Amino acid sequence: MTTFTRLLPTLGLLALLAAATSAPAFSPAIAEAYGLRVEIPELAIWTAADEARPVVVRLTNTSAEPRTGTVALGLLEPFSTPGGDQPFDLPAGQSVDLSWPVTPGAGVYTALYPVHATASFAVARAARQTHAVLVTEVQVPPPPAATPAVIVADQGPLNLAMVMPQRVLVTPDNGAEREFVGGNDATTRADFRPRQNSDRGGQRQSIVGHPPWTGGTGSVAGEWRILLPQITPITFTTGLAIRDSGPNEGVSDGVTFRLRVDGEPVLEHHTDSKVWVDLEQDLSAYAGREIALRLELDPGPERNTSSDSAHLGAPQIFVGPRPQAEPAEAKGARAASALVAAR
Repeated sequence: MTTFTRLLPTLGLLALLAAATSAPAFSPAIAEAYGLRVEIPELAIWTAADEARPVVVRLTNTSAEPRTGTVALGLLEPFSTPGGDQPFDLPAGQSVDLSWPVTPGAGVYTALYPVHATASFAVARAARQTHAVLVTEVQVPPPPAATPAVIVADQGPLNLAMVMPQRVLVTPDNGAEREFVGGNDATTRADFRPRQNSDRGGQRQSIVGHPPWTGGTGSVAGEWRILLPQITPITFTTGLAIRDSGPNEGVSDGVTFRLRVDGEPVLEHHTDSKVWVDLEQDLSAYAGREIALRLELDPGPERNTSSDSAHLGAPQIFVGPRPQAEPAEAKGARAASALVAAR
């Protein structure tokens, strides 16, 4: 196989077509010279990268003498084939089909691409070639636009409850991870909704979610690309609680929360508490890096999803030393002093 240096598809196509010799034809892809006819049958439009399909080269000996030689397939990157040159030995008047598995690789554009088939053989001890070119079409969707990372300030909190995740994902226990949009997944009924307000023993801006419960169990998660500053400490904090159950509902056995960084779990906690359980995880090891931060909700080891709506209260990334909580006595004294001053 001949692989041509990758160019922009349009420029590469023009250059390669100009290089064709021995009466090439592009539509249909048929060329005949020195008693050998070379044809590349039409190909359906490629609609995906990494979609392998056979490319056939049909040879017909139109002379009164045998034709023996080899056929080379020439492709423009990122098209490729594991097959090399193929030999042929054709009696007069006979035909043969040769085939190569061809795949457009990652990075292929929506464009026209040439496929070259060059037959090399000898006539009266003179080297001859017949060269056909097929122009095939690729129509692939454009790659998704890169989503910029959320930049965390050098000091203070970033409340993830108020920042929409770049991806919301459901991972069934019996299936592959996939994204969904709109807050609720229509197939599994998984739910993940930022920008909520929850009171589980104090009002907090929150994320409310429910693991999948229709057609099987699994987990639901939101994921943010986060660019952390080169400052420590960096701390993740959140409250975790589940909702109240009604009298005619099943009682929840709790929900498991996981914090993942670049896919690896760094914090896990299971609770059936209906008031805030405060969790904390040091992220200082990731200072100065861009990370994928995922907040994941799971029904827990028993896979029981009854009443498993969970609340993540004020899930925050805090950079720098955090202010110390004011003791209740000091807070009460300050409130009493302010009341006296207001009279």
